[in-house]
Amino acid sequence: MRLAARYADVWVTSGTPNGFDAVPYQAAVPALRAQVRALEAACAEVGREPSTLDRLLLTGASVGGVLDSAEAFSDAEGRFAELGFTDVVVHWPRPEFPFEGDVAVLESIAERNSPC
Repeated sequence: MRLAARYADVWVTSGTPNGFDAVPYQAAVPALRAQVRALEAACAEVGREPSTLDRLLLTGASVGGVLDSAEAFSDAEGRFAELGFTDVVVHWPRPEFPFEGDVAVLESIAERNSPC
Protein backbone atom coordinates (compact mmCIF):
# COMPACT_ATOMS: atom_id res chain seq x y z
CA MET A 1 0.00 0.00 0.00
CA ARG A 2 2.84 2.38 0.79
CA LEU A 3 4.35 1.87 -2.66
CA ALA A 4 1.02 2.62 -4.31
CA ALA A 5 0.50 5.63 -2.05
CA ARG A 6 3.90 7.02 -2.90
CA TYR A 7 4.28 6.25 -6.61
CA ALA A 8 1.11 4.99 -8.29
CA ASP A 9 -1.40 6.74 -10.47
CA VAL A 10 -3.81 3.81 -10.03
CA TRP A 11 -4.09 1.29 -7.18
CA VAL A 12 -5.45 -2.09 -8.31
CA THR A 13 -7.09 -4.78 -6.22
CA SER A 14 -8.94 -7.96 -7.08
CA GLY A 15 -10.41 -8.40 -3.62
CA THR A 16 -9.04 -10.63 -0.90
CA PRO A 17 -5.34 -11.32 -1.57
CA ASN A 18 -4.75 -14.86 -2.80
CA GLY A 19 -8.49 -15.50 -2.69
CA PHE A 20 -9.75 -17.55 -5.58
CA ASP A 21 -13.25 -18.24 -4.36
CA ALA A 22 -15.52 -15.68 -5.94
CA VAL A 23 -17.62 -14.47 -3.05
CA PRO A 24 -20.70 -12.46 -3.98
CA TYR A 25 -19.81 -8.82 -4.40
CA GLN A 26 -22.09 -7.86 -1.50
CA ALA A 27 -20.05 -10.11 0.82
CA ALA A 28 -16.76 -8.71 -0.54
CA VAL A 29 -17.61 -5.13 0.48
CA PRO A 30 -16.19 -5.33 4.06
CA ALA A 31 -12.81 -6.63 2.84
CA LEU A 32 -12.71 -4.03 0.07
CA ARG A 33 -13.60 -1.29 2.57
CA ALA A 34 -10.71 -2.41 4.78
CA GLN A 35 -8.33 -2.31 1.82
CA VAL A 36 -9.43 1.20 0.87
CA ARG A 37 -8.96 2.37 4.46
CA ALA A 38 -5.47 0.85 4.50
CA LEU A 39 -4.67 2.62 1.23
CA GLU A 40 -5.91 5.94 2.59
CA ALA A 41 -3.84 5.45 5.75
CA ALA A 42 -0.77 4.76 3.61
CA CYS A 43 -1.47 7.95 1.65
CA ALA A 44 -1.64 9.90 4.91
CA GLU A 45 1.66 8.32 5.99
CA VAL A 46 3.46 9.57 2.88
CA GLY A 47 1.66 12.93 2.76
CA ARG A 48 -0.45 12.25 -0.30
CA GLU A 49 -4.03 13.36 -0.78
CA PRO A 50 -5.93 10.05 -1.22
CA SER A 51 -8.25 11.49 -3.85
CA THR A 52 -5.27 11.89 -6.22
CA LEU A 53 -4.98 8.10 -6.52
CA ASP A 54 -7.42 6.25 -8.78
CA ARG A 55 -8.72 2.92 -7.45
CA LEU A 56 -9.43 0.02 -9.78
CA LEU A 57 -11.29 -3.15 -8.79
CA LEU A 58 -10.75 -6.23 -10.96
CA THR A 59 -13.74 -8.53 -10.51
CA GLY A 60 -13.98 -12.24 -11.21
CA ALA A 61 -11.74 -14.57 -9.23
CA SER A 62 -12.42 -13.08 -5.78
CA VAL A 63 -15.36 -10.74 -6.32
CA GLY A 64 -18.21 -12.53 -8.04
CA GLY A 65 -21.76 -11.95 -9.12
CA VAL A 66 -21.05 -8.64 -10.84
CA LEU A 67 -22.12 -10.02 -14.22
CA ASP A 68 -25.11 -12.01 -12.98
CA SER A 69 -27.40 -9.40 -14.54
CA ALA A 70 -27.39 -5.78 -15.67
CA GLU A 71 -29.10 -4.92 -12.39
CA ALA A 72 -26.41 -6.74 -10.39
CA PHE A 73 -23.73 -4.81 -12.27
CA SER A 74 -25.45 -1.50 -11.55
CA ASP A 75 -25.82 -2.37 -7.86
CA ALA A 76 -22.20 -3.54 -7.60
CA GLU A 77 -20.92 -0.47 -9.43
CA GLY A 78 -22.80 1.78 -7.00
CA ARG A 79 -21.48 -0.06 -3.94
CA PHE A 80 -17.93 0.07 -5.26
CA ALA A 81 -18.23 3.79 -6.02
CA GLU A 82 -19.40 4.38 -2.44
CA LEU A 83 -16.17 2.72 -1.30
CA GLY A 84 -14.17 5.11 -3.46
CA PHE A 85 -13.41 2.94 -6.49
CA THR A 86 -13.00 4.98 -9.66
CA ASP A 87 -12.92 2.00 -12.04
CA VAL A 88 -14.46 -1.48 -12.13
CA VAL A 89 -13.16 -4.10 -14.54
CA VAL A 90 -15.10 -7.15 -15.69
CA HIS A 91 -13.69 -9.75 -18.03
CA TRP A 92 -15.28 -10.97 -21.21
CA PRO A 93 -17.69 -13.66 -19.99
CA ARG A 94 -16.73 -17.28 -20.47
CA PRO A 95 -18.51 -20.50 -19.56
CA GLU A 96 -16.12 -21.35 -16.71
CA PHE A 97 -14.77 -19.82 -13.51
CA PRO A 98 -13.26 -17.32 -12.79
CA PHE A 99 -14.85 -15.30 -15.59
CA GLU A 100 -18.14 -17.15 -15.77
CA GLY A 101 -20.96 -15.18 -17.30
CA ASP A 102 -23.29 -14.56 -20.17
CA VAL A 103 -22.21 -12.34 -23.07
CA ALA A 104 -25.80 -11.12 -23.41
CA VAL A 105 -25.58 -9.62 -19.91
CA LEU A 106 -22.37 -7.79 -20.79
CA GLU A 107 -23.98 -6.50 -23.99
CA SER A 108 -26.98 -5.28 -21.98
CA ILE A 109 -24.65 -3.46 -19.57
CA ALA A 110 -22.82 -1.88 -22.50
CA GLU A 111 -26.08 -0.71 -24.07
CA ARG A 112 -27.24 0.83 -20.77
CA ASN A 113 -23.95 2.63 -20.26
CA SER A 114 -23.34 3.73 -23.85
CA PRO A 115 -23.16 7.51 -24.26
CA CYS A 116 -24.96 7.25 -27.61
